[in-house]
Amino acid sequence: MLMSYKSHINLVQAYYKKIENFYGFYCCYPYLVEGFKFYKDIYKHFRVIGKLCKITSNLKILEAGCGFGEALNYLNKLYKNNTYSGITLSEYQFNNKRFNNIKLGNFDKTKFKNDEFDLIIFLESFSHSFNKGLTLREAYRLLKPGGKLFILDLCVDKATHLSFISKNKINYKSHYNFYGNKPVCKEYILKKAKQTKLKLVSFREKLTNNTLKLKNKKIKQIVKKIIIPPNDISAFYNYFLFIK
Repeated sequence: MLMSYKSHINLVQAYYKKIENFYGFYCCYPYLVEGFKFYKDIYKHFRVIGKLCKITSNLKILEAGCGFGEALNYLNKLYKNNTYSGITLSEYQFNNKRFNNIKLGNFDKTKFKNDEFDLIIFLESFSHSFNKGLTLREAYRLLKPGGKLFILDLCVDKATHLSFISKNKINYKSHYNFYGNKPVCKEYILKKAKQTKLKLVSFREKLTNNTLKLKNKKIKQIVKKIIIPPNDISAFYNYFLFIK
């Protein structure tokens, strides 16, 4: 049975409250596990992100599901002539934020004005949306005409997700409903984006994942315990760039 929207939000908040002190760069610090998805050099990593997003100057940029704001910090340092904002569901992350311009709230129903942003970024946060269509509609509302939406995430279909959960029930029992009412597979994202009238600019799947190349045994063990086993990650890693 599908869980309710409210129950899903509570699940995501509880999950990050449990792991946010040691899991992932986009989520927190100091292990920087997520920061190695492309390059071990964090600045180089975010230059790649900026290139994929097509970040230029004089843009108003929102990161949805920004965690503590570490990604915003690096983007702000690399692309200074822009205005950056973030929004997170986690009260803990908000209270310990590392970037000033962050709001506490649900991206699906924000208080931002219509046509406010030139670019909206989801860095491994779109998968936590309970209703992907609703999330995309809110993104469409907030984007200026010609504005862009960037999604970088692990994309899994329902069968793969449920198969993975069944094989890893002990470590991943909280993930059973972690992807809301639909897993975040690429076909579903493209379908919902088309319904929202967002046009696909570029897409790439099976991105190189340099987590696999890490020499640090401690970090490798963390990766194996708390996310999909490294041998499987690269097959699911995708990015999408849409335009309004």
